Amino acid sequence: MAYLYFQSGELLAAEATFRDALDIYRAVWSSDADRDSCMAQLTDCLCNIGSIENKRKSSNGGVMGSDHPRVIATLDNLAFSYSKNRDYTAALSCYKEMQAAQVSHYNIFSEACCETLRKQNLMYEKLKNLNGAMETTQEALLLQKTMLPPDSPVVIQTKEMLESIQKKMGRQSSSRNLRHI
Repeated sequence: MAYLYFQSGELLAAEATFRDALDIYRAVWSSDADRDSCMAQLTDCLCNIGSIENKRKSSNGGVMGSDHPRVIATLDNLAFSYSKNRDYTAALSCYKEMQAAQVSHYNIFSEACCETLRKQNLMYEKLKNLNGAMETTQEALLLQKTMLPPDSPVVIQTKEMLESIQKKMGRQSSSRNLRHI
């Protein structure tokens, strides 16, 4: 039904119908035996809602920018859905886009940005790419140093993330060295 509304240009009706479907999928999610199929439908629904929101003009005549809070929330939901489907590369891409939008929206590397950085690092770990996590965290720390004081809680948390990644990398190389003995 939502697709018919969309094709006929009834964007508000299409979005409302997709949101109704989303509510149904969320209700079914906890009890559905085929969670992967349900997750795929839920993800499609979120993508369709996001597409409609991007297409629909806001009251001031413009389209929501990529740093609009709804777009950021949609990216977070989409990344979570990808990670649940074990598509960590797609999830990582969403989290990177989300972090750039957060920095743009807040004009600072906020606590929310730091949480998104944590999510990126988790995806890097799932992809067994600790070097990627290290590079991304170092880049974030450099950006933070241009925006925040050195004793900022965000800077301190990011430094702790770096230390944690370094420890994991050390353990990883130690276990590789042991395998070669």
